[in-house]
Amino acid sequence: MKSTLLAWKIIASLLLVVLAPSKVSSGPSLMELREKRGGLGPGNGSGHVGDFFARGSRSTWDEIEKQPYFLPTTTVVTVQEGGHAFFICKVENLYNQTVSWIRSQDSYMLYIGSVKFVDDERFELLPGNGYGDWTLRFRLIRESDAGKYECQISTSPKLSQTFTLNVVVPSVSISGDKEMHVEAGSSVVLKCSVKDYLFRPNHLWWYRNSERLLDGVKGITIEDNVASADNSENGALKSLAPSWHIQEDSSLYSILTVKEASSKFSGKYSCVPEQCRPASINVHVILDENPAAMQREVASGVKLQKSVFLCLLSVLFASLIKNVTT
Repeated sequence: MKSTLLAWKIIASLLLVVLAPSKVSSGPSLMELREKRGGLGPGNGSGHVGDFFARGSRSTWDEIEKQPYFLPTTTVVTVQEGGHAFFICKVENLYNQTVSWIRSQDSYMLYIGSVKFVDDERFELLPGNGYGDWTLRFRLIRESDAGKYECQISTSPKLSQTFTLNVVVPSVSISGDKEMHVEAGSSVVLKCSVKDYLFRPNHLWWYRNSERLLDGVKGITIEDNVASADNSENGALKSLAPSWHIQEDSSLYSILTVKEASSKFSGKYSCVPEQCRPASINVHVILDENPAAMQREVASGVKLQKSVFLCLLSVLFASLIKNVTT
């Protein structure tokens, strides 16, 4: 009987060694811990390993369940450039441990506990709704901010939960080359298109240099399909859902037209959609296709007239001399 009990104790010790953490991980869930405990706990009163844990090692399991672990959360966050990201890290059984936020690409420390270490106002640790809620808000996202961020618990070894930030940059373009040359009196048509966006812009504005251009003002006509877009309440709520999708097949456009261009319409034209990078084109309105050539032609004509006049004058002078001598 004693030898049998000793054998069970040896087996139990080996199981505890196997269950001990040995490397950095995302941490066991509460369900996993209870499943492990349930598998070894009393169930049929057979006097096997489960009965031993039930009688003599319940405190050991209580200690295991007190270890910190992460609650399920969304770890892949996709936002449009210029938007905000929220990394929601929920830790259970934290006790006297510390939660830190780290930027993985350069191992830069953002927060240790509630103390901020990064000199960037775009990062902010939000107060949690309950104990163990460590939400990091990241505002005004740039394309270069894409990457991985870690929520880390100061256990030994450390436990970490990795968040992946994806940044979508909409495509904004104006048809044609970057430089446009047109003759005075001809029409100018500029088309701006916006594609591959998560957040549908509510407006597309046009500027010439620093002046905003309006439809029907100063010889400018602007047409777009923004007003016909699906800006309903349901569409707005859908855009805030966690599983955003790039709108590849849906294109917004705005067409700017000048019927009769003059020199005052020359300048840098920019299409500026809401929360998107602008696109620009330089428009040059000229008086003639080749003014320099025209000036050369005028100068050549003047020279020809002078030559003809001098030739006629010499002929006339020679005729007068001949008449006088005869």
